[in-house]
Amino acid sequence: MDASENAAGEAIAREMALLGAAIVLVQKFEFALYGIVAELSQLPGREGKRYKDLEPEAFLRGNPSDLKVTLGQLAKEFGAPLLLASNELDRLVADRNLIAHNYWRVFHADIQGVAKRDDAEEFLTGFIALVEHLLKVISGLLTRLRIAAAEKEGRAAEITLGEDDLANMLLYHGHVHRVLTFTHEPDGSVTVGPPAESPTADECKP
Repeated sequence: MDASENAAGEAIAREMALLGAAIVLVQKFEFALYGIVAELSQLPGREGKRYKDLEPEAFLRGNPSDLKVTLGQLAKEFGAPLLLASNELDRLVADRNLIAHNYWRVFHADIQGVAKRDDAEEFLTGFIALVEHLLKVISGLLTRLRIAAAEKEGRAAEITLGEDDLANMLLYHGHVHRVLTFTHEPDGSVTVGPPAESPTADECKP
């Protein structure tokens, strides 16, 4: 095996390792979002037939007949109520779909008149960083929900938060403040609305 063949083999090995990591991480994200929606029965949209019987364990069991909704459907329906809707979430869903359905065609297929992308490693590395960032954002949301539930039951003093919990909650709050507008009304109240304009690509970088 000459040097060029060896280098090509190493490149393929790196790409496959990144591809595997990307698939596992996005499944973790999908399960986390699935679980939050399943537990929050009061969310707008949960009354719809498609979402009525959501259970986190159905995702882990892996029975296709139990998984009635896709990541894209969950993000579209519940991203806004959970204050997760953003260009980042849209990009994650789009890139996840590319990986699941079109990765080989986009990066490896020889199609006449169609240029293959040659940035597979860069694409996968960026996708992994995005998923890891949004996993932390969702973890921050979960921490905030735990605190809210404890406060509602008068048990806030029983909540113990670690450094990661606090850091992820700050990431979630930062995510919310970056993608939403907050208007301070004359009466002292605050109105929360959609972003005045979409964040730029640089602003969406983890």
